[in-house]
Amino acid sequence: MMSLHTLIYDKEGVDVPTHVDNAIIGPSVAAIAIRAFYYCRNLSSVTLGDSLTVIRQAAFYNCYSLVIINIPASLNSIGGEAFFNCTSLVTVNMSIQGSLANIGERAFFNCSRLVTITIPEAVTVIEEATFWGCSSLVSIILPESLNIIEKNAFKGCSNLVTVNLPPSLSNMCEGAFALCHSLVTITMPESLITIGNYPFAKCDSLASMTIHSSLDSISSTIFADCTALATINAPSFPTTTIENNPTSFQRALIEAGFSPRDPVLVLSGEAHSSHLYDNDIHYNARKWAKTRDSVGRLPLCIAADRSLEWLDVQSIFAVNMPAIEEKDILTGLQLFMLAAVGLDSKLESIYQLLRAFPSTIGSSSSWLNTPSSDCIRKRGNEFDDCTNEKIPRLLM
Repeated sequence: MMSLHTLIYDKEGVDVPTHVDNAIIGPSVAAIAIRAFYYCRNLSSVTLGDSLTVIRQAAFYNCYSLVIINIPASLNSIGGEAFFNCTSLVTVNMSIQGSLANIGERAFFNCSRLVTITIPEAVTVIEEATFWGCSSLVSIILPESLNIIEKNAFKGCSNLVTVNLPPSLSNMCEGAFALCHSLVTITMPESLITIGNYPFAKCDSLASMTIHSSLDSISSTIFADCTALATINAPSFPTTTIENNPTSFQRALIEAGFSPRDPVLVLSGEAHSSHLYDNDIHYNARKWAKTRDSVGRLPLCIAADRSLEWLDVQSIFAVNMPAIEEKDILTGLQLFMLAAVGLDSKLESIYQLLRAFPSTIGSSSSWLNTPSSDCIRKRGNEFDDCTNEKIPRLLM
């Protein structure tokens, strides 16, 4: 027998009274509307139909009495704040192989009694603050498909003890596991390329951590207030065991080729605008300096071509010195000559590039005496004829 306060939700947009105790989503319903059960404080049971594909934003917002949700295999999207502040929710059953690919921001925010969660294989992003404040959560199973853990995704999951990050993970954003006071150990996969600010802030039980030099960027605040963490394992760093204090960690990062200057901004000529920098983030300049662009140019060659100041050129040269020996793939020029023929040539850059690789003089002089079609240099829609008559004047 149905409760006097049981609602049959047979189409999207049904008017739902806030005193409803139970809800049955009809077998033909494809979507539950935005805020459909908003503030239904007595709602303790919901049966979802097998045709359901979407639970829209804030659909069960502040349903304080809701205890269990069985997600059908047909569901492909849970909207932002869908189960926001469902403080009695203990169990969410999801099919690992189901259709669910999207779980919106703050979808399970402050579901403080939720104990365990298994994220389906189709999910590639844990959105911002999705599980923030799930203080009873002790187990998370993340899918092998996961690429990104967004800002504050698991912040305040204070009973979470361990997390296995999948080998597909590439980005961990700010505060991802902050205030997870029971978290003891975590290993960063080698697939991880960016780690934002304060991802483990005040994880004061964290006792073991491994990081890799395959990262593109990492915050120096990664272990802020991790008082139980004495050392950091860094098997691919020059210093393989790093003391957990800001000075030692930043020194180890710099030793491994990381820099607080964003190399992309250095190459764009904007490196001296201090407001463009987050000084807590360190960038893997050594890795970046060895990465070629779509036409095969290294950053040092691009810097010479753009006639950057020597301070900027030097910062690139310092992390990939062998690049000085290359000729530009587009013009055939040695790097000091490439810097010399620029529209805004910097004498110090020309001199220092030549000084760093003096043997280039011999090969360059023979090139100067032999005009070549390779010596046509494209700039936008214009071409400079770099003949053997012009270049000696530029170098005088």
